[in-house]
Amino acid sequence: MERFSSNYDIEGSLGAADPIRFIRGLWEPLSDDRTVFTMYGRNALYLGMKSISLITPKREILLPSYSCGEEIQAAIEAGFIPRFYRVNFMMEVDPKEIEVLVTEATAAVLATHYLGFPLKRIGEIAALCKKEKIYFIEDCAHCCGGSPEGTPLGSYGDISVFSLKKALGIPHGGALVANNQKISLPATAEPPSSATALDFFLFLGFRNGWIKPGFDIRKMLSDTTTEAAFGALHDKVGGYGLGLSRLAKAMIESADVKSLAIARNDNYKRYLRIFEKAKPNRIKAMFTEIDTDACPLFFPIVVDDSERKHRLLIENKICISQPFWSHWHPACDPAAYPEANELKRRLMVLPVTHRISDTQIMRLIEFVENSDS
Repeated sequence: MERFSSNYDIEGSLGAADPIRFIRGLWEPLSDDRTVFTMYGRNALYLGMKSISLITPKREILLPSYSCGEEIQAAIEAGFIPRFYRVNFMMEVDPKEIEVLVTEATAAVLATHYLGFPLKRIGEIAALCKKEKIYFIEDCAHCCGGSPEGTPLGSYGDISVFSLKKALGIPHGGALVANNQKISLPATAEPPSSATALDFFLFLGFRNGWIKPGFDIRKMLSDTTTEAAFGALHDKVGGYGLGLSRLAKAMIESADVKSLAIARNDNYKRYLRIFEKAKPNRIKAMFTEIDTDACPLFFPIVVDDSERKHRLLIENKICISQPFWSHWHPACDPAAYPEANELKRRLMVLPVTHRISDTQIMRLIEFVENSDS
């Protein structure tokens, strides 16, 4: 991979790309002048947390028990001590359970809109943070627009973070929105071509089926990334401090966000119809309703053992699903959060970013129904 990433100056070849024009097609609040564009969502999260750490002496942060782990690592790297609150099996949060955990040491609360579905009580959590005079971090990494109750997702938090990589299906991209004027906008560095080229290769690999769902991308990024379960990517060449590449800006500029959102919503509804018709017993759709204007990231399904099912599916060349967040960060104790543990053990996802045929989905359902538990 080193020859591939170092021999082609992909960033230099895009030197004439317009640095601003790409913003015009993005959704609120990303068009705000208080937005910093980064190479990844985790970069935006770390930089936002670090900016908060500079304006408060408090050093504890409340995080959801159900997380991918990068939120936890970013908090630790930014100088915070993570504490956790309960997330139920339907990925919802009770603000009262957050409130009882707030202490004099609490600097911030982070809440996540899972899989692109707005957190139902997000307004109450924002109000709680305002009352307690603590910072609210709104994790919109799975979101691609949306305005429940007329408020754009990403507008509730003192800061909000997005993953343009996930939202738009591009090699990389993130964004930090600092809604609170007291929070300084951090500086970023332009990524080197080696990092951009490696990400682009991975992007093509996943898109063309050369790389299967669930693959550990850190193995492919070893030229620029230290081997670790969690943390910054490309940390050998800038890590959390890397901004958005010229390649990503060019791809964002050509993206049709509105059509993308419609296609995801349509795919989700089609998957639901297939599941409703099949009526399986050992594989269930997690959310059986979706709003007309929702833009889901995935179609979540519940099975007995997601890791085992995934291995069996891959062995039988059914490569359309993957376990979702099945690994725990060492700072969070699985035994303390049984509902989050169940989610990590049982949840799989189907992509809605591109069309999967009815035949492929039925094959997956039939395989899971007839396989050993």
